[in-house]
Amino acid sequence: MGKNYTAIPHVYLEECAELSDEEFGRLMRALLRFSIDGTPMELPGNERFLARRMMNQERIHAEKYEQTIRRRSEAGRAAAAARWHSASACGGSPADAPDAGKDTDTVADTVTGTEKETVCFADERERREKEAPSADAARYAGLSPDERADKARSYARVAALFRSGGQTAAAERFEAMARAGGLDTYETTYEESET
Repeated sequence: MGKNYTAIPHVYLEECAELSDEEFGRLMRALLRFSIDGTPMELPGNERFLARRMMNQERIHAEKYEQTIRRRSEAGRAAAAARWHSASACGGSPADAPDAGKDTDTVADTVTGTEKETVCFADERERREKEAPSADAARYAGLSPDERADKARSYARVAALFRSGGQTAAAERFEAMARAGGLDTYETTYEESET
């Protein structure tokens, strides 16, 4: 993909100060043509003395543009490869990669030249689940023993509701919240919790 602009530095205004408006216009038009398709500048007036310098400068700008395009393309490929690798390392599919989080490998960021550690979404979920008892205990902070027991029974009822519906993961979460409140038995069924 070629660039769709011509670089015209401000210094050209000073360098072209001795040209008439007509000569300056011909020079800029020729520079634009050169930038688009590489047509060499053949100019009749005083502007011909500046043409070679401007063509060389335009070539330099075009090379820098191509280098930037290549560097960004390589960075994009590297990032895509890291996302695909991360998704499969975390047990996901490559289609889930952008949303799946990252594995614990260090990934090089080729655009900025830095390294960063990424964390797998599944690992983060496990960490939160390990910390859950402390978060669940905080739910009961400042409650009287009766309020604490009522809240724990409520969580146990909700757990029974989820378990009766076959949603064991949600049931286990509410059971953990009930345990944090001091309720250790879950014989309550959904029908009993309604009465």
